[in-house]
Amino acid sequence: MKKAMLLMLSVIPASMLIYWFNLDNKLIFYGVRPILNKIYDGQKRDIRL
Repeated sequence: MKKAMLLMLSVIPASMLIYWFNLDNKLIFYGVRPILNKIYDGQKRDIRL
């Protein structure tokens, strides 16, 4: 029971830290975006009109 209560009480401060330091957008910018750029830049281009 104590572990469940501790987990529930730590969720709110963790979410506040993620919000205050903008960690979700930093993860997307430094983690997801380079992977997507690598995939997008590796595509063969069809430039015919």
